[in-house]
Amino acid sequence: MGYSHVNGVRSFFSTYTWYTSILFLAIYLVLREPHHFTDPCPSATRPFNSSKNPTYFVHITDVHISHKQGRNNRNFMNALEFSKKSKTNTLINTGDLVDNWKFHGKVVKESSQNLRDQEIYQKLSKDTGPLISLYVDQSGNHDLFDVYSFGSKKMHFLKYSNYYLNLSNITYEKYLVSTVTAEDCIFVIINPQLFPPSRALTDLFVYPNRKNLDTIENAIINACKTNLSVVVLNHFPIDQWFSVKSSLGHSFKDMISIYDISIALDGHTHPSIFHPQHHGTSLEVIGSDTKQHNNLGIVTIDNGNINYAAFKCNNDPKAVVTYPISYDVASRQTVFNNQKIDIRVLAFTEEPVKIYADGHLMEFDRLVKPGVSVYHYENTFPFGMNTIEFTGYFDNRLTFYVGDILPSHYEFLGNLYNLFFSVHPIFILLMISFITITFPIPFELKYERIKRFAHDKLTWIFNGHSTVLQFILNCTIFGPLIVRWRFNRMPLYVRVTMFLVIFLPYVCPVVVQTIDGHLGILTIYGYYNGGHNTPTIWGPIFSLIHMWFEVAPITIFSSMLALSSYWTNWFILDFMFLFLGLTVCFGFTYFKLSEATKIVFWASNPLFVLCPIALLLMLVIWRRIGKRPDFSDIVVDHSTNEDLLTSEVCQINPLVN
Repeated sequence: MGYSHVNGVRSFFSTYTWYTSILFLAIYLVLREPHHFTDPCPSATRPFNSSKNPTYFVHITDVHISHKQGRNNRNFMNALEFSKKSKTNTLINTGDLVDNWKFHGKVVKESSQNLRDQEIYQKLSKDTGPLISLYVDQSGNHDLFDVYSFGSKKMHFLKYSNYYLNLSNITYEKYLVSTVTAEDCIFVIINPQLFPPSRALTDLFVYPNRKNLDTIENAIINACKTNLSVVVLNHFPIDQWFSVKSSLGHSFKDMISIYDISIALDGHTHPSIFHPQHHGTSLEVIGSDTKQHNNLGIVTIDNGNINYAAFKCNNDPKAVVTYPISYDVASRQTVFNNQKIDIRVLAFTEEPVKIYADGHLMEFDRLVKPGVSVYHYENTFPFGMNTIEFTGYFDNRLTFYVGDILPSHYEFLGNLYNLFFSVHPIFILLMISFITITFPIPFELKYERIKRFAHDKLTWIFNGHSTVLQFILNCTIFGPLIVRWRFNRMPLYVRVTMFLVIFLPYVCPVVVQTIDGHLGILTIYGYYNGGHNTPTIWGPIFSLIHMWFEVAPITIFSSMLALSSYWTNWFILDFMFLFLGLTVCFGFTYFKLSEATKIVFWASNPLFVLCPIALLLMLVIWRRIGKRPDFSDIVVDHSTNEDLLTSEVCQINPLVN
């Protein structure tokens, strides 16, 4: 019995069902909401002094001033105006002050030091108003694009940052960590990036060294010796610091957990709302960005109790609750074990206003300073979770806890750590699948039982009989094997080449990268420049893109060519899949790798441009010069000497005589 063409439906489903199953798993892992459950948190035991004024400051992050993006600049101006209306004396900006993109056309952009962005930021940030006596604007990854060393002429950040302009005799150690006091707080300001920092794309995580961690830890220890609330400032979420240990054996995350930190503030990930993150019983808040989401926060300190309230930059500040503290930002520095609570609100107005707490009119207490008043109302609450509804001058709903130990609760993880590491199982599945498919030694031919099984599966592609269960198994579990047994009909050099290409990311640079004129390379292990090798979390991502959108489409396309003598219109979908995969590879290069280096290097990168082009040329040359026998009358039978399993499409030395 012979067949003139492949059953297109069976070919399609056996090729793509298992592949799309892995794709759906990847989508689930990437889009799922990463979370954890916080540790039970004991209440602090300080007395509450109602005669003490609450203090506060404004927190903004990721303003990204740009000569191209006017919205960014308007949002920053709105944030400054909001800060002035709130009458704050202290404004905190946790990095990415400017965009620092060099545009090539309308879409392609390269990370650089953009003087126009910096000049605009410097001009706008001078308008902080006379009330803001302390403006801390530290660096983010965008501020250090294409800067090779701290002493480099391109280290423009020190020239446009208000805070660092006012520091005398600035050294790297003072840039790395410094402290300043204001609003009953001591701020520990950390800029953790090592030099040379990576350019865009691979600069999402922090890779500190032990020496720098020792300096940071000493600053935190000294800050904790004061009677002030300790506020740690840096640009990167704490879970995006690699777990390097200090000489005392502590990672940065350990330091936040074990020392008496009132709150750690950062940004970087641009969440749509701020994200409280608990590390043990210590509190971190990942601020929502000003650039895209037009958000900022007001941090209040009332008798050592820290609260964080979110606002829109273009709204007027009305009021903020200073006590009690919302359960989701409570930490071991928070007092929440008293049933009798003096509910306190800061109203940003001198005019008498009516504020109601659960329908009870709050009393005006005192004027903290011109334009800022305290309102309060005492009430007794039962142990457990409680809610207060504020109405009147402002509307708010506050959920807080009363008791000795705050129970564990569900908390969203707003860092990128889980997103990046969620690809590991996907990468492993794809790696196993395509090593199986492309392994060049035809081990099936050594064992008669496996050979007959493989032959039966290929026969099934040509309308062999099967039950529903067999159809499902052939499209899922046996799918990669069926692709392999098709692919095995390719010439040996094609099979060997495709097998070796799987491992290309491990031996080949992703792209050549320059930092301030110094030549280096970016690999899946990290970036190497000027004798410095810095690891990167992007390794699995680069490898996955290579596997998913380069190895997979070309391998599947090759397996289709192996049966092209049995043409079916369903094979057109293999052409479409190849086109889609290469579009993603070239698109990733065009839109993302272009951010990390110059055009000449990203346009000729070996992994996502040269490699797929070379593989396609290999297939074209094979099709042009190969002597392809006519397989139209092949009999799919175990007794034949030339069959679907053992015949190469372009056979010179048959695998089996």
